[in-house]
Amino acid sequence: MKKGRILFLNGPSSVGKTTLAWELQTNAPSYWYWLPFDYFLNAVPSQLWDNNEGEGFRIAYDLHHDCIKLISDQGKDIIVDTVMYSEDSFLSIVNKFAEYPVIMVKVICPVEELNKRERERGDRDIGLAANQFKHMESQTKYDLIVDTHAKSTNECARSIIKLLESPEQQFASFMTLKINPEQWMNPSTL
Repeated sequence: MKKGRILFLNGPSSVGKTTLAWELQTNAPSYWYWLPFDYFLNAVPSQLWDNNEGEGFRIAYDLHHDCIKLISDQGKDIIVDTVMYSEDSFLSIVNKFAEYPVIMVKVICPVEELNKRERERGDRDIGLAANQFKHMESQTKYDLIVDTHAKSTNECARSIIKLLESPEQQFASFMTLKINPEQWMNPSTL
């Protein structure tokens, strides 16, 4: 069976990944399932968060990736909203999904807007998004970058849908990273 495409929406907290995923599900010409990492963070029992060993995070991370693969293995396309804010987490994705059709989209907006959105939401730790944003600035290899401040959610979704409808433009960044993962953090290799 042909594997389903995996569309990673990578961006800091409060950038609008969830809203963008909903917009894609509504407007994409084919069916896309959605599996956010936050579901898995919230599913881990509190006792595993209390041990300060990072066990809860590791369990959530591994379960999330296993479920993404399971859905793709069933031939279903899937949207994944996540935060890959370190080289290790990004390269882990490259290694774990090397045999899958992956599309990488970076979702951005100015850090001032992230701070504003965090305050307005009231359900985020203030400063989390800015910290994640800082770690993501050097990431260079994506099939597409969308700015949720400069463009509406609908416009960002249309840009992604256009990419999804252009098979020759899909997977280019991920294929390059599978061959040369160090290029992810090296703008001179663009």
